Amino acid sequence: MTYEIKPVTEQDRQWSIGTASKSMLKDEVGRPDLYVPARLGMYFSKVVKDGTGLICWKDGKRVGMIGGILLPHHLKPSYTVLTEIVWYVDPDYRRSRASTLLLNGYKALIDEKADEGIFTLLAHTPIEDSSMERMGFKPYERNFIYRKQ
Repeated sequence: MTYEIKPVTEQDRQWSIGTASKSMLKDEVGRPDLYVPARLGMYFSKVVKDGTGLICWKDGKRVGMIGGILLPHHLKPSYTVLTEIVWYVDPDYRRSRASTLLLNGYKALIDEKADEGIFTLLAHTPIEDSSMERMGFKPYERNFIYRKQ
């Protein structure tokens, strides 16, 4: 009963888009309108190409995923930022090592490929800021969204 973290590959496409991204956007983010498989497929291809995604496996089953997009910083284009776009762990594995292993893997991707990494938590997440800080992530900004009615 061992957890394994592996890079996202093309063979993970269906699960990554149809399960991880869909569940994250619909059930957690509460934005089913953002579930656009064609657009997610484009981002998935970039994650695979850039090597910026990880899958957590347990006993031959995918139980979690984290993935980010490498982009130039808006104000300093020579500065590369890895921006998380999907972080999903199957609800049956959320109180396991899966989340920590994925976050540690994401930090390693930042160290390897970017100058900085951005990781977003939902306002209603059960994850404490102090947990993220112990892993080396620092709170920097708070984001607010305004949506036209």
